[in-house]
Amino acid sequence: MDMWRALLVIGLLAGAAHADDPPSIKPGAIIETVTAALAHADPKAPRGTGHVIAYVEKADVATATRALRTAIAQQPWKIVDDFATGALAVITIEGPSGARATISVGNERGAIGLTDQPVSTRAPGPCVAIPQVDHDVRVDSIGVSQDGQMFTGQNRWKLSTTRTFDVDGDGIVDAFVPVPATRNTCPEELAWRVYAMRGACGHDLGVVGPGWLVPDAMTVAIDASGFRPLVLESRHATYGKDRIPDMVTTTTSFGIKKGRYAQLSTAQTHGRCHHCAVWRCKATTP
Repeated sequence: MDMWRALLVIGLLAGAAHADDPPSIKPGAIIETVTAALAHADPKAPRGTGHVIAYVEKADVATATRALRTAIAQQPWKIVDDFATGALAVITIEGPSGARATISVGNERGAIGLTDQPVSTRAPGPCVAIPQVDHDVRVDSIGVSQDGQMFTGQNRWKLSTTRTFDVDGDGIVDAFVPVPATRNTCPEELAWRVYAMRGACGHDLGVVGPGWLVPDAMTVAIDASGFRPLVLESRHATYGKDRIPDMVTTTTSFGIKKGRYAQLSTAQTHGRCHHCAVWRCKATTP
C-alpha cells in the first residue's frame, strides 16, 4: 500500500479543505475550475496557506495530463512544477495574480489545491539530489472480532521517497524520504527526512516523525522561520492489562530551528480497545 500517494490525493489536499466539503469534478472540468479559483484568489489570505477547491474523479493519468498540458498552454498561466509518480501526476501552475493551483490527477482520485498568496523562502544549505529510498514491509495482525472470533490479517506496505506536502508555502509540494530505524520498522513508526524542493533538487530540512501528517496540516500558517510547523500522529496497539489491546496515539510537533526541523512537543494518549488488532512488521526482502 503506497500510503503517501493516498495522502497526497486524499489527505494532503482534502485535509486542507474549508468547513464545507468541496465539489467532485470530472477531469474535463479542471481548467474551468482553476480559472474561476484563480480569478477569485483572496489577496488577504494568510501567506503560504492552502485549501482544497475540488476533488478530481479518477482518470487515466497519461490521457488526462496530456489534455491538461495542452489546455494550460492556452491560458495566461505558467507551469512552475510538473511531476508524475506512476498512478499520480501533479502540476502546479501560477496565474497572473501570483496565486498558485496544485492539480493532481490519479487513477484513483485527484484534487485541486489553491495557495492564494504563495511565499518565497530561502532554504538552508545546498540544493541536492533527492535520495530515492524504498521501505517495504509485511504487516501481520491478529485480534478478536465483536463476535469473539479470532482474526488475522496480512498487508504489504511499500513506502518510498515521495512528493507529498508543501512545507514552505510556495504552492509546490516538497519531498519526504523514509528514514526507518530498522529494516522491520512498521509504517506508523517511520520517520521522514524533509526536502524543500527547488526545481529538480531540494534543501535538507531534517527529520520529522514518526507517523503521518495530521489532516489539517496545510492550513497551518508559515511561521517566522519561513516554514510551516508540522504535526505528525502515530498509532499502534499493544497488549495491555488482561491482554486487552491498548491503542497508543503519539502526537509530535516540529518547527524549524537553525535551519532544521526540531521536535517542539510530544504527547501520548492510551485507550483500551477490545476488538483492535495488534500487529508486527517484517521486511519483505532479505
